[in-house]
Amino acid sequence: RREERGVPIAELLNDRVEVDTDYRDRELVKLVPGARWDNDARTWWAPLSWATCAQLRGVFGSELRVGAGLNEWARAEIADRIQPCLALRTAEDCTDPWILTRMQQLGFYDAES
Repeated sequence: RREERGVPIAELLNDRVEVDTDYRDRELVKLVPGARWDNDARTWWAPLSWATCAQLRGVFGSELRVGAGLNEWARAEIADRIQPCLALRTAEDCTDPWILTRMQQLGFYDAES
């Protein structure tokens, strides 16, 4: 699995993130919330989430290699969830009554307070 000796690799497998690392990196992988060692498979597993991806990049930096499956999942996650949520941060008005609560529509809630 590991293309280069000592290079950590993260890949999407069975709706989880498989993290393939050297033994010397075990303490680094433990820094990722939810990461668990699977003794039978001889690999690390972490929950599939944007937070896991961010943590892995934070822990391993530019040394981390991301597999094609996880890369595809991350690109879809950015386009479908991350970017729309970030766009809401800068939204100044909303005319959709289903999004605003009744209290907001009546002016009882001030977003700046």
